[in-house]
Amino acid sequence: MAHPSRNPFPVPVDPQSDRWLMQTLVEHSSSDQAREAAAAWLAAYDTALALGASEVKAHIHADTAYRVAASRAGLPVVVRRAA
Repeated sequence: MAHPSRNPFPVPVDPQSDRWLMQTLVEHSSSDQAREAAAAWLAAYDTALALGASEVKAHIHADTAYRVAASRAGLPVVVRRAA
């Protein structure tokens, strides 16, 4: 019997809400750093979905991409812990 993988990053009830938020940041933020991090999230999420990942896995990949981009841009990064 396979063990389900633990998701250290809880996904919201509507995963599309994060996508909408990141798209809004890309289009309207006055911060270059915020736009860059949001664009990284969108690219990772959309690519993962296009390659057949579930929404949960796509969200995890996108969160990782966001954290890397935000750290590089000097933005604060909050580390989520498993519940």
